[in-house]
Amino acid sequence: MSSLTALVTGGAGLLGQYLNRALAERFHVVSWYHAHPRDAADYDGEPVDFNEESSIEEAFERATPDVVVHTAAISSVGAAETQPRRYVYDVNVRATERLALLCELNGARMIYTSTDLVYAGDRGSFLDESSKISPLSIYAETKYMGEEKIRRTVEDRLVLRLALLYGFGLGETTCHFETMYQALREGERPKLFTDQWRTPLALHDAARMIAELAANSEATGKTINLGGKERLSRYELGERLCDIADLNADLLDPTRMNDVPDLPQVADVSMSIEALRSLGVEPKSVEESIRDILGNNY
Repeated sequence: MSSLTALVTGGAGLLGQYLNRALAERFHVVSWYHAHPRDAADYDGEPVDFNEESSIEEAFERATPDVVVHTAAISSVGAAETQPRRYVYDVNVRATERLALLCELNGARMIYTSTDLVYAGDRGSFLDESSKISPLSIYAETKYMGEEKIRRTVEDRLVLRLALLYGFGLGETTCHFETMYQALREGERPKLFTDQWRTPLALHDAARMIAELAANSEATGKTINLGGKERLSRYELGERLCDIADLNADLLDPTRMNDVPDLPQVADVSMSIEALRSLGVEPKSVEESIRDILGNNY
């Protein structure tokens, strides 16, 4: 066991539970959660209220982390739109800034998970880190504001812009990919966008790569795209799943973004991962990742 401690915020969340496992191969892990501990209970889990500065500060002092991987957030476009704007700001921005200050004051490295949705979706494909920023949702706007707070506050930092994540959730969490898989198995017709392109990344592979970057000092101070190798729509991802899992692709229901009321129209935020590769970190292919997921090889 390493003598270094990695703190995971959002440790009972969709990505956080995979991070607990991946980081535990390199660090002693302390995992913060909001309400339900799930797998975080196995990693010195502790409930922390991100609306209370004192809760963050006291828990940080107990953890004494060397690395903080900050995933806790109002973490989806839909969830952010249904919450009061001030609440989303307090969790995604104010608490992030406070955590960044604690990292700076205590000499801890901070890794922050942002989103591909901060980019303008009308500037072509395979966007690099210098591409135009144009967040169209409260979620993406506050995640980018969190980026800016971190860049201004903590020197030893790494900002990761995450692609669309897919896989099977741990500890009662779930995501669209798993819902799609279950629908197909039951003969139902999942609706999938044909006109939005991302560079999808499997949950377990994202956690593996973040753990590698957490131990890589060359990544310090950078903002990096963390995505997969391939530019795909959700519909095309569904086709890949059907082909590998021998499911009926005729059940896939092609849908366009404007079929969903009030959805921000973000057409193409597929990302270049050349900066990631320059650090010696390489994602798996979609095919290999889906086979891992179906075989629970993570």
